[in-house]
Formats: sequence, structure tokens, C-alpha cells
Amino acid sequence: MNVVIPVAVSTSDDDAETFVLFDKFAASPNKGDKLVLGLHDVYPETSTAAQFRIRAYVERLVGTALANLAAEASKKLGQAGYRVEGSR
Repeated sequence: MNVVIPVAVSTSDDDAETFVLFDKFAASPNKGDKLVLGLHDVYPETSTAAQFRIRAYVERLVGTALANLAAEASKKLGQAGYRVEGSR
């Protein structure tokens, strides 16, 4: 399973919001989960705090993707006539 995480790079002089990672599964970039990182978080080395924030962000995205996949699979299996646990 591949999960693509869009990254926007700021062109402004504000180094506190250099990178923004967006939740691809959100309805729009303004909704859903996003992670904002400053240049100081990732350069010259990724800080420990940024590593934890990135890890937590990716875990949330993967969890959301897996929940969506499970719901869609259950729906399709139910439509195909299979009995799906948790559905009536």
C-alpha cells in the first residue's frame, strides 16, 4: 500500500512555516489533518521533536487510510452477498 503525502514549501520569509504536509484523504487542503514544520525543525538536521511529530502524523494518516479501506471492503463484500461482521 502506498500513501502519498503532499508537501507544500513556503516561499515567504517566515521560516516557522516552511513546510506543510497535507492529508491527501481530506475533502480539501483546508480540512483534515496537516503538519506544519519550520526550517529550524528539519535543517541542518531533523530535530527529535520534529521526528516524533512526523511519526505521529504519518501514523494518523495510515490509520485513517486503513479505516477507510476496511469500511470500503466491508461495504463491497456486503454488496456482493457476503456476511460481514458488524453489519446487519
